[in-house]
Parts: sequence; C-alpha cells; structure tokens
Amino acid sequence: MIFLIEYDRELGRIETIKSFKDSERTLAQDARLELERQLNLEGNENEVVLLEAASEEALRQTHGRYFEANPEDSPNLVDIERGKAFATGLFQGAQVVGQYMKDRYVLITEADGKPQTGYKTGCMKRLWLRAYLWMQTLGKLNDPLDFQAISIGNRTLLEILVDLIILHHDQTHEMAAKMFWWGESEKLKGSEQIVTFYADQGLSVPDEFEAQEIFYKTRKSNIENMRRTHWPNRKNPTKHPDRWTGESNLFEDIKRADQLCGLAIKAEISTTLVEYYRTQYRKMNWRIHSGVASLGDQPAEAFYLICGFGFKWCADFAMLCTKIALSDLRLGVALSELEQEWESIKRKRNHVYIHELYKFHSGAKTQATASEH
Repeated sequence: MIFLIEYDRELGRIETIKSFKDSERTLAQDARLELERQLNLEGNENEVVLLEAASEEALRQTHGRYFEANPEDSPNLVDIERGKAFATGLFQGAQVVGQYMKDRYVLITEADGKPQTGYKTGCMKRLWLRAYLWMQTLGKLNDPLDFQAISIGNRTLLEILVDLIILHHDQTHEMAAKMFWWGESEKLKGSEQIVTFYADQGLSVPDEFEAQEIFYKTRKSNIENMRRTHWPNRKNPTKHPDRWTGESNLFEDIKRADQLCGLAIKAEISTTLVEYYRTQYRKMNWRIHSGVASLGDQPAEAFYLICGFGFKWCADFAMLCTKIALSDLRLGVALSELEQEWESIKRKRNHVYIHELYKFHSGAKTQATASEH
C-alpha cells in the first residue's frame, strides 16, 4: 500500500493520512503534488511524504516518528510521577499494617475463647482472619491497573470492621449466634437454589452438587427453625434474611456501628463511618460493579490516586479490625502494648509515605536544575 502523509513538524503530529492501492501509484503521486501546491499557496511548511508499507500497522513500525503522540495530548508526566509517589507511599504503609497483622496472627488465631461467649470468639477470629488475608493480598497489588481489586478489598474491610464493632459491643452474645446461623442460612439458600433448579427441569441433581443436595435435605428443617428464632419479626420468618443483623441494608449497620464507637473511630482515622459511607462508598462501588462510571475521561494520574486512597482506607480499617479483635479477645500482653504499637504503626506509615514524596520532589528538583544548565 501507498500512504500520503501531511506532517506538522512544529506540533509533532500527522495532519492528514490517505492510503492508496499499489496499482494507484500515479494517483498517489498526483495527490501529493496537489497537496504540496495547496500548502505552498497557504505558506504552510508542513512536510508531505509518500511512504510504502504492507499496512498502516507496518508503517507505524517502520516510520514510528510520524505516529508519536502529540505532546499536547500526552498525560502530564509530572502529575503521573507525583501520583505514583503518592500511591507508592500509601501502598508501603499498607504493607506495614499487613506485617503488623502477620506478627499478631498466632496470638489472635490461637486465642482461647470463654465458653459463655458462645459463637462470639469464633466469629471474631474468623472475621479478623479475613481482614488479615485481605491485607496480605493488597500487599501484592502495586500496579495502578489493580484499582478495581483494591476497591473490592476496601469495601470488604469496611464491612468486616462494621461487623466486628457490632459483635464486640454485644454483651448478650446473641449477635454472634445470628452471624453464625446467617452463614448456615446462606448455605441453605444456595443449596436450595441448586436443588430447585434441577427439579424444575425434571432432572436429578448432578454428582458434582451431591454435597449441596445432602446439606439441603438434612439441614433444611433445623436451619428454618433457627431463622424463626433469630429473625422472627418478618412476614416470612423461614425466609433467608438480607443481612445477619436483621437490617435491610449495610447503611443501617454502619449507623449502628457509629452509635457504638463513632467518636473513637473519628479520633483514629479522622472520619466517622457514616461520613465515609456518604462520601466514598458509592464511588467505590463504581469500580466494583459493572458499568462505565469508574472510567469516563479520567486522566492517567487519577488511577494512582484511586489506588493510593484505597490503600490508605484499607490500612485504616484493618488496623481498627485488629484493635477491636485484640480488645475483644482480652489478650493481656497485646493490650498493654496496643496504644504504643498503634502510634508506632502510624509513624511508620507516615514515614514511608513522606519518604516517597520526598524522593519525587528531590528528583523533580534535580531534573529542573539539570535543565537550567
């Protein structure tokens, strides 16, 4: 193929490009002469060339300089590097929290619960374990393309924190029983959907779902009784409840968590959970659920900022989860050191964050000085 290109040297971009078949060489040469004539009349000094290649993609490989991005259209590299430093510092801060939780893993997971607490100790430990695992995962997500996964971790850690707060402040231990049996109820709902699906088709349940079929047949009566016991004030008390607390949505539980210890949370992370939910939660969901709201026309540096703030909130929520777990399990040695350790973790997070920003500004200053010379 033959390509006729008009190239603006000053702006560094192609103004026009037109392709011709190999058999149209004479037509292409005439078009070039006509284009040069028009530009001369206008006093325009744009470059005009005829190039040959198998395809436009091949042309981009052999004559790449014509296709380099226009500097005016390129992302601001300084803003990108600043955003990268911001995200890197907060990523390293999240790693600090992840390591702290790793150091406390054996202490928390092997803590002995008191018999009178019923399901509470097991639920507290399992919730904290999920927070711990998320922080270990987040410690590997150091690329801006991970922004969706980071948002999922952010949301999960918020929900775990809310659950831990509600469990921790329940002295009756009834909420822990609700959490346990809600999990069993959810398993029953999932098993029931499988069994019902194949029954509606007039088919037997495949062997791969044998465990779910057995669960449904052997546990249905017991779990439905538990639904009546723990969530009785509903039109259909044998139906699976939307949330383990009995509330219809997460926000109601967030309000409850703030009522229980909102001031303490704000003192630690400078916001209440209600404020966080109202200002951040919907935007976070744009990056989790299907849709295009999370992309739009955002500049490249925006994704570093999204990741950075995600790491910040994940680390905050995970530390609060750990603080609550240690307090609830009454781990004496850990509790006596908790406030000092908490402040130490904050200082370490601040240090790595400031260090990355300092490296960025130092590098920018060095480049500016070099350009002056």
